[in-house]
Amino acid sequence: AYTSGSTWLDQSGNGNNGTLVNSPNYTTISGVKTFAFDGTSNRVSFTYQTPIQTSSTAFTWCAWVRANRNFDGDIIMGYRGGAGPPPFAKMTTQKMEFYPAEVFSLVPLTTWVMLTGIYNGPGTSGGTNLQWYRNNASVGLRDADDPILNGSAMPFNVGGDAVANEYFQGYISAVAVYNRALTSDEVTQNYNATKSRYGLT
Repeated sequence: AYTSGSTWLDQSGNGNNGTLVNSPNYTTISGVKTFAFDGTSNRVSFTYQTPIQTSSTAFTWCAWVRANRNFDGDIIMGYRGGAGPPPFAKMTTQKMEFYPAEVFSLVPLTTWVMLTGIYNGPGTSGGTNLQWYRNNASVGLRDADDPILNGSAMPFNVGGDAVANEYFQGYISAVAVYNRALTSDEVTQNYNATKSRYGLT
C-alpha cells in the first residue's frame, strides 16, 4: 500500500486512486506497510468504475489481507448498485460472491494471505464461472449460478460497503483488479512474486 495524505495511490499507472473514508490508519504490521480497518466505518472509495457487465464479462480481484474476524459482512473489496437489476459483487472473509454465484471458504485469521477471486463468464457455457484462491491454492468454484448482469458501471470500494453498512476489520496491504480472468498459473506467479514481503516462503 502506498499513500499520500488521504489518498491510496494506484501503482498500476492507470490513475485509479482511492480516497480514504473515515480515516483507515496507515501503519506497519509484521514489517508490512498496510491500511488498518476498524470494522465499523473505514473504507477506501476508488475512482475506478467497474465495467458494464455483459455476457462476456471477465475479471480478477486480488488482495493481500490479514483479517481479524470471519463475517459475511466484512467487505475486503467490491461494489453494489447501479441502473437496472441491483446485483453486487464482493469479496469477504467468508466468500467470493458475484450475486447470486458464491464460493464459500473461511479466511484464516491474524495471518497474511493472498486472496484471488476470478469470474470467467457464464457457467452455462460449461465453464467454472466463479473461482476463489487462497495464496496459490484453489479453495472452491461455482458453476451452478450465473450472476445477474448490470447495465451500468459502478464505483469500487475496498474495506467496506457504505450502502449495506458492512465493513472489514483487519489489514489490507495491496489490491489488484484485472479486466480478464487470470489462469491458475498466473495466480501462482503473483503469489510467488509477493509472498516474501509477507513472511511466507
